Amino acid sequence: MNTRENKTNQQKIADNLNISRTTVSRCFTNHTGVNPETRALVFSEAEKIGYNYLKSRTGKKVSQKTIGVIICTDYENMHEDHELSPGFHLMPGISEFALINDIVVDINIISPGFTSTSPEFEKLIKKNRKTWNGVLLIYPFKTDIIKALKENFPCVSLVEQFGDQTIDCVDVDHHKGLSTIINKLIEKGHKRIGYLTRSYAVQACWSYRRYSAFTDQLIRKSIPLNEADVVNVYPDRLLSPQDSIKEAIKQTKDGVTAWVCAADHVAYDLIKHLEKAGIKVPKDVSVVGFDGISSPLKNHKLSTIKIPHISIGYNATKRLYEIIKNPYDKTQLISIKGEYFEGNTL
Repeated sequence: MNTRENKTNQQKIADNLNISRTTVSRCFTNHTGVNPETRALVFSEAEKIGYNYLKSRTGKKVSQKTIGVIICTDYENMHEDHELSPGFHLMPGISEFALINDIVVDINIISPGFTSTSPEFEKLIKKNRKTWNGVLLIYPFKTDIIKALKENFPCVSLVEQFGDQTIDCVDVDHHKGLSTIINKLIEKGHKRIGYLTRSYAVQACWSYRRYSAFTDQLIRKSIPLNEADVVNVYPDRLLSPQDSIKEAIKQTKDGVTAWVCAADHVAYDLIKHLEKAGIKVPKDVSVVGFDGISSPLKNHKLSTIKIPHISIGYNATKRLYEIIKNPYDKTQLISIKGEYFEGNTL
């Protein structure tokens, strides 16, 4: 890539983000004067316009490492709203560790529909087999994709991958988060608590992990669980998003006084439809979530567990760096505690 083309692409990123080209250039050279959020935005925008900034770097040190970051999501979901994208929020932590240790970060997005034999995925492997020293995986991946990646690179997942106990993972502590939520609900006097999630293109291991912690806490607190109040967990009873909301509304009318939602986007969707049905939150029913995304609703800020995205991103990159240096190290699962946020929905 020639210098003129390089400057043109960087100017386009600068214009799209309403920042200076100098700032964009500094992001790609790991300059210390750029904050993590801006660097994450620039990396994401570069991927969006198809600008491979790795080709523009000159004088790369022989010892310098390059890591791939693969995000398993539909492309439009990654770029539709940065504030609602966990993939985006993880990038500041990733880029900070990369900055400190002079690591090049190469971001790629693959569709949840890909398999290990998809031409696009095979092309990704072939293209980067000799240049990537390791890979970070964001969001759940299909089992065959994980297997193919592990055959070619050291890997660390930023969401626990069920079905593969040999991959290192850095994740939020689901159990401590759900313990906090259940205790808050019990303090408010709730005795009939439901659990709501959705079905996803790739099996949502994080949702099952949170449900496991949910049931564990109810048992410990001697709170009975009505099976009908568990919506969209069991594979043989999966509903569409619309039907799952209808089922939650039905169970609310039947006596559920609080809903624990597997993710904030599910909780906000539930609140919107509950109120359309004439059920007020939190007057008639409490709703809590898990993630800590910005509220898309005017009158509600969700009570939730804020995921420590920056810490997860930083520690996942650190763990990958350790594996690159010592590939025979034992597999680790690292859980980082989230922070409870008291909104107005409980």
